[in-house]
Amino acid sequence: MIRRSDLESLFDNSSLYIKHGKRGEITLEDYYSIDKIKEKYHLSKSVIFTRGKKHKIPKRLINGRSCWSKPAVDKAFTPSQTLYSKSDCYSTEEIMNKYNMSIGAVRQMVSRHKIPRFQEAKSDDRQGD
Repeated sequence: MIRRSDLESLFDNSSLYIKHGKRGEITLEDYYSIDKIKEKYHLSKSVIFTRGKKHKIPKRLINGRSCWSKPAVDKAFTPSQTLYSKSDCYSTEEIMNKYNMSIGAVRQMVSRHKIPRFQEAKSDDRQGD
């Protein structure tokens, strides 16, 4: 039970009620699917999920598919594409061969010296190897 006087005093000093309209329909043009992100940025699913969690990229379930906000994805994923080109980088295998190092030594050196690195998704022709 609520006292009438309390309820009426609440509405006596309030502003006019404005009815809010329906929210805009969610369209797929505002979101990327995981496959679109993989195709556009050439990254693996694990890298996408890791970076998505790190940058807190908003996700929605649309028609049973996990979709990610386009502006947030573009902001989080574009810098790695512009900072590095493939011709400016060594692969892990190239470093191992050039400097006669094991994979563990390469990873430890990169981690210790905080050398920036990035990972590309395997291409379809290499996935069978």
